[in-house]
Amino acid sequence: MTIIQYFIIYYCINKMAPFLNAAALASKFPSLFSISSNSKPLTALYFSASWCPDCNIPTPILKQVHASTCGDWNVVYVASDSNDAQVQAFVGDSTFQQIPYQNVDERSNLKRHFGACAAKEVDLLGMTPAERKFGVPTLIVLETATGRIISTDGVTEIMTQKEGAVEQWKKQLLTTT
Repeated sequence: MTIIQYFIIYYCINKMAPFLNAAALASKFPSLFSISSNSKPLTALYFSASWCPDCNIPTPILKQVHASTCGDWNVVYVASDSNDAQVQAFVGDSTFQQIPYQNVDERSNLKRHFGACAAKEVDLLGMTPAERKFGVPTLIVLETATGRIISTDGVTEIMTQKEGAVEQWKKQLLTTT
């Protein structure tokens, strides 16, 4: 990805995508609102799938980082799996929360809102390839209180910085408006 492409994606996500404040969360994504209506400052949406080979690399690291930081931030699994058994097996004994598998509309709306889904879901979601900004795995980190996007590259940050990524995101809460 060129720096220009990165800037365009960053601008579109951060400037044009609507903020998900508490009221918007409650009305648009009720499951996400109930998950993130706690005192944890960060909520990370993990768009992933058990069948995806690329997802099997960062998932154990994400689980380990989440556990080692005492779970003081939310990780919400937004599944692209084929059934609830796959979701439960993938999430396993982690402390991840999830949009219920049966709540297809809410999971689909989150995927459309952020443009994050598996390539094979684009048509099913009624999206165009241009509307798909991110594949799986994608970790989008939000400020819980406002829904402001802190990072759209959470997978890379977790893979390279481990617990340091969480500290970086927390610092961004204090430094960006």
